[in-house]
Amino acid sequence: MSARDAALARLGEERAAALLPEPPDRPLDRASLLQVFAGLRDTGFLGSTLPPELGGAGLSHSAFGSLVEGVGGGLPFLSNHSVQRYLHASGSDGVCARWLTPLLDGRAIGLVAITEPHGGSQVADVRTEVRRTADGLRLYGAKTWLVHATVAHVAVVLARGPDGAPVRVVVDLDGPGVRRTPMPTSGLRYLPFGSLEFDGCPVPDDAVLAGDGVAATKTGFAVARSLVGVQAVALAQRALTRTVYQLADRTARDRPVTSSDVVRHRVGAMAGRIEAARLLCYEALTGVDDARPGCDALAAAAKVLATDVARDVTTECVELCAGAGAAANSVAARCRDDAALLATADGTSLVNQTIWGGHVVRELLRERPDLWQGPEA
Repeated sequence: MSARDAALARLGEERAAALLPEPPDRPLDRASLLQVFAGLRDTGFLGSTLPPELGGAGLSHSAFGSLVEGVGGGLPFLSNHSVQRYLHASGSDGVCARWLTPLLDGRAIGLVAITEPHGGSQVADVRTEVRRTADGLRLYGAKTWLVHATVAHVAVVLARGPDGAPVRVVVDLDGPGVRRTPMPTSGLRYLPFGSLEFDGCPVPDDAVLAGDGVAATKTGFAVARSLVGVQAVALAQRALTRTVYQLADRTARDRPVTSSDVVRHRVGAMAGRIEAARLLCYEALTGVDDARPGCDALAAAAKVLATDVARDVTTECVELCAGAGAAANSVAARCRDDAALLATADGTSLVNQTIWGGHVVRELLRERPDLWQGPEA
């Protein structure tokens, strides 16, 4: 039985539609985005899985995924819920006191900065670095392909510490030493993507999060990839629904287009793939809830399937709607563009399929470890 909470999915869908029924084709500014987040606050979107006693929503990962799926059909990849979880898990009292409440209240926007210009999101090859100077810790380097980069208040940045070991630091993006550069995108055009450059940005000693930077960053991948998956599914479902509406209102040989066996065959095939991808995403989220071994690899597989399905379905929906599908204001075309960009988040399909494939090979060779030739699990 699916762990999806239909009521939460419906709540997210209705709230997103009420807050921003027609997302613009230009990035939202800070004030507009804060209005959206404030409007989502009481749904649990900002508090996610954090304990209620700390101001969180106390949701399970599968319940939170349901809410994110609902929101993501209309307002995909809004994010602004990851930083809270990182701070709760590893932040000092001082950094939590400064940032956690504003983030949970929708008065601040946060982002996680991992990807670098030279090599994408390879966490083992991070060149951004924290140096110890006479004035304290300073951050140098660059991060790119960051959602909310031009408007966020705070970032959790993966970097190399003064001793060369990977660390995560909390950075005030309105402080000195930070340069923001917007990045126009072909999809998710309502979101303010961009890059960040750090030139001696001050980092207070208590703004260094506890734990190994790489290991702690990887702990968030299973959730992030599963959430991308449910949003990709939501985009595919929205495109398919609008396409059926469009075709039902058109006729061929004096009959609705939707009465055609060919159209019904294609709609059925797409709907089946959407449902399969949705089930795998929630299986991955349930695995995170249960701390099940291998849930990180399953999340990688779910993200690949969901984003591949979303790209295929939305592209076919555009084609089925013919000229109406290719129009600039077409829901199917917008979902197609959004799905294509969403597929690059938290590792491309190539990266995630490799992660899943490695896990499958290890599992199949569990009884024959002598045949395993690869890194340890």
